[in-house]
Amino acid sequence: MPARTLGGNARLRKPLHPAPVAPAANPLEDAAAERAPVLQRLRKAGLRPTIARIGIYQVIAGAKPFGLSADEVYQRMLQRGTHASASTVYRVIREFDEHGLVSSVWDESRKAVYLVKPAEPQSSVLLIGCSRTGQLVAIEDADLHARLVAAARSFGLEIEGRELLVRA
Repeated sequence: MPARTLGGNARLRKPLHPAPVAPAANPLEDAAAERAPVLQRLRKAGLRPTIARIGIYQVIAGAKPFGLSADEVYQRMLQRGTHASASTVYRVIREFDEHGLVSSVWDESRKAVYLVKPAEPQSSVLLIGCSRTGQLVAIEDADLHARLVAAARSFGLEIEGRELLVRA
Protein backbone atom coordinates (compact mmCIF):
# COMPACT_ATOMS: atom_id res chain seq x y z
CA MET A 1 0.00 0.00 0.00
CA PRO A 2 1.50 3.35 -0.92
CA ALA A 3 2.18 5.77 1.90
CA ARG A 4 0.58 9.19 1.91
CA THR A 5 2.70 12.10 2.93
CA LEU A 6 1.68 15.15 4.88
CA GLY A 7 4.74 17.10 4.06
CA GLY A 8 8.06 16.71 5.77
CA ASN A 9 8.93 13.25 7.02
CA ALA A 10 5.51 12.31 8.47
CA ARG A 11 3.83 9.34 6.81
CA LEU A 12 0.42 7.82 7.58
CA ARG A 13 -0.27 4.21 6.86
CA LYS A 14 -3.57 2.49 7.21
CA PRO A 15 -3.19 -0.41 9.68
CA LEU A 16 -3.75 -3.89 8.34
CA HIS A 17 -5.92 -4.87 11.29
CA PRO A 18 -7.58 -1.95 13.03
CA ALA A 19 -7.67 -2.11 16.81
CA PRO A 20 -11.06 -3.18 18.09
CA VAL A 21 -13.08 -0.23 19.26
CA ALA A 22 -14.94 -0.66 22.52
CA PRO A 23 -18.63 -0.05 22.05
CA ALA A 24 -19.76 3.30 23.36
CA ALA A 25 -21.38 3.15 26.76
CA ASN A 26 -25.12 3.02 26.41
CA PRO A 27 -26.73 5.25 29.05
CA LEU A 28 -29.94 3.23 28.86
CA GLU A 29 -28.08 0.02 29.71
CA ASP A 30 -26.24 1.76 32.56
CA ALA A 31 -29.53 3.05 33.96
CA ALA A 32 -31.10 -0.40 33.63
CA ALA A 33 -28.18 -2.00 35.50
CA GLU A 34 -28.57 0.57 38.27
CA ARG A 35 -32.32 -0.05 38.51
CA ALA A 36 -32.12 -3.86 38.62
CA PRO A 37 -31.53 -4.21 42.40
CA VAL A 38 -34.18 -1.54 43.05
CA LEU A 39 -36.71 -3.45 40.96
CA GLN A 40 -35.92 -6.67 42.83
CA ARG A 41 -36.31 -4.99 46.24
CA LEU A 42 -39.63 -3.42 45.27
CA ARG A 43 -41.04 -6.63 43.82
CA LYS A 44 -39.85 -8.67 46.79
CA ALA A 45 -41.69 -6.22 49.08
CA GLY A 46 -44.84 -6.69 47.00
CA LEU A 47 -44.75 -3.24 45.40
CA ARG A 48 -45.14 -2.59 41.69
CA PRO A 49 -42.03 -0.75 40.43
CA THR A 50 -43.36 2.55 39.10
CA ILE A 51 -41.19 5.45 37.97
CA ALA A 52 -42.00 7.37 41.16
CA ARG A 53 -41.17 4.42 43.44
CA ILE A 54 -37.92 3.67 41.62
CA GLY A 55 -36.85 7.31 41.69
CA ILE A 56 -37.73 7.85 45.36
CA TYR A 57 -35.96 4.65 46.38
CA GLN A 58 -32.84 5.69 44.43
CA VAL A 59 -32.87 9.16 46.00
CA ILE A 60 -33.11 7.77 49.54
CA ALA A 61 -30.51 5.07 48.82
CA GLY A 62 -28.17 7.68 47.35
CA ALA A 63 -28.24 9.67 50.58
CA LYS A 64 -26.16 7.11 52.48
CA PRO A 65 -24.86 7.36 55.14
CA PHE A 66 -27.18 10.29 55.90
CA GLY A 67 -30.92 10.13 55.82
CA LEU A 68 -33.31 12.46 54.04
CA SER A 69 -36.59 14.02 55.10
CA ALA A 70 -39.58 13.69 52.78
CA ASP A 71 -39.18 17.34 51.75
CA GLU A 72 -35.54 16.73 50.84
CA VAL A 73 -36.54 13.65 48.82
CA TYR A 74 -39.10 15.78 46.95
CA GLN A 75 -36.49 18.48 46.21
CA ARG A 76 -33.97 15.91 44.95
CA MET A 77 -36.62 14.33 42.75
CA LEU A 78 -37.19 17.74 41.15
CA GLN A 79 -33.43 18.26 40.75
CA ARG A 80 -32.99 14.97 38.94
CA GLY A 81 -35.91 15.72 36.64
CA THR A 82 -38.27 13.03 37.87
CA HIS A 83 -41.67 14.61 38.21
CA ALA A 84 -43.61 13.52 41.29
CA SER A 85 -45.90 15.57 43.48
CA ALA A 86 -45.16 16.10 47.14
CA SER A 87 -48.16 13.94 48.07
CA THR A 88 -46.79 11.11 45.90
CA VAL A 89 -43.43 11.35 47.66
CA TYR A 90 -45.09 11.18 51.10
CA ARG A 91 -47.35 8.29 50.04
CA VAL A 92 -44.49 6.26 48.53
CA ILE A 93 -42.25 6.82 51.56
CA ARG A 94 -45.11 5.67 53.82
CA GLU A 95 -45.51 2.54 51.63
CA PHE A 96 -41.76 1.88 51.83
CA ASP A 97 -41.91 2.20 55.63
CA GLU A 98 -44.92 -0.15 55.86
CA HIS A 99 -43.21 -2.74 53.63
CA GLY A 100 -39.89 -2.57 55.48
CA LEU A 101 -37.80 -0.95 52.75
CA VAL A 102 -36.91 2.18 54.71
CA SER A 103 -36.60 3.04 58.36
CA SER A 104 -37.59 6.36 59.82
CA VAL A 105 -35.89 8.18 62.65
CA TRP A 106 -37.05 11.45 64.20
CA ASP A 107 -34.34 14.09 64.29
CA GLU A 108 -34.08 16.86 66.86
CA SER A 109 -36.25 19.24 64.85
CA ARG A 110 -39.08 16.66 64.99
CA LYS A 111 -38.71 15.73 61.32
CA ALA A 112 -38.68 12.15 60.13
CA VAL A 113 -35.46 11.17 58.38
CA TYR A 114 -35.57 8.11 56.12
CA LEU A 115 -32.82 5.58 55.41
CA VAL A 116 -32.90 2.51 53.20
CA LYS A 117 -32.89 -0.67 55.26
CA PRO A 118 -30.28 -3.23 54.27
CA ALA A 119 -31.57 -6.17 52.25
CA GLU A 120 -30.54 -8.72 54.88
CA PRO A 121 -32.65 -8.56 58.05
CA GLN A 122 -29.87 -9.23 60.57
CA SER A 123 -27.70 -6.30 59.64
CA SER A 124 -25.19 -4.53 61.79
CA VAL A 125 -26.22 -0.98 60.96
CA LEU A 126 -25.85 1.56 63.73
CA LEU A 127 -27.49 4.97 63.46
CA ILE A 128 -25.65 7.81 65.14
CA GLY A 129 -27.42 11.14 65.54
CA CYS A 130 -26.01 14.49 66.63
CA SER A 131 -28.41 16.31 68.93
CA ARG A 132 -26.80 19.67 68.19
CA THR A 133 -26.91 19.58 64.36
CA GLY A 134 -29.61 16.96 63.86
CA GLN A 135 -27.33 15.11 61.44
CA LEU A 136 -27.85 11.36 61.22
CA VAL A 137 -25.24 8.87 59.99
CA ALA A 138 -25.63 5.16 59.32
CA ILE A 139 -22.54 3.07 60.08
CA GLU A 140 -22.21 -0.63 59.36
CA ASP A 141 -19.85 -2.21 61.87
CA ALA A 142 -20.63 -5.76 63.01
CA ASP A 143 -18.20 -5.72 65.97
CA LEU A 144 -19.47 -2.43 67.37
CA HIS A 145 -23.07 -3.54 66.87
CA ALA A 146 -22.43 -6.80 68.72
CA ARG A 147 -20.71 -5.01 71.62
CA LEU A 148 -23.61 -2.55 71.98
CA VAL A 149 -26.17 -5.37 71.94
CA ALA A 150 -24.14 -7.23 74.61
CA ALA A 151 -23.88 -4.07 76.74
CA ALA A 152 -27.63 -3.48 76.47
CA ARG A 153 -28.31 -7.12 77.38
CA SER A 154 -26.17 -6.73 80.53
CA PHE A 155 -28.60 -3.99 81.62
CA GLY A 156 -31.65 -6.15 80.91
CA LEU A 157 -32.54 -4.72 77.51
CA GLU A 158 -33.33 -7.11 74.67
CA ILE A 159 -32.54 -5.24 71.48
CA GLU A 160 -31.37 -8.09 69.28
CA GLY A 161 -32.68 -7.70 65.72
CA ARG A 162 -33.67 -4.07 66.19
CA GLU A 163 -32.18 -0.94 64.74
CA LEU A 164 -29.77 0.78 67.07
CA LEU A 165 -29.77 4.56 67.38
CA VAL A 166 -27.18 6.40 69.41
CA ARG A 167 -27.77 10.11 70.06
CA ALA A 168 -24.94 12.33 71.18
